Amino acid sequence: MDLQYKIIERLVKKNAKLCCPLCESSEITTLQNSFVDLPIKDDRDGEVTEIKCMYTTCNKCGYITLFNVEVALT
Repeated sequence: MDLQYKIIERLVKKNAKLCCPLCESSEITTLQNSFVDLPIKDDRDGEVTEIKCMYTTCNKCGYITLFNVEVALT
């Protein structure tokens, strides 16, 4: 089973809202291998943590939503 399919399946089971939070369109797509490593910098100590995310895009307004892969799979 492909990782993206598994993430989407888990999000659906968790009752995640898989529509655009901006325009509320349900025309959401994700391309094959829609993963990014998002660097998060801690302002206190300057340490950078990379979080693997999967993104979806709204076909109506272009809004991009990120899902933390580790959290989505739990």
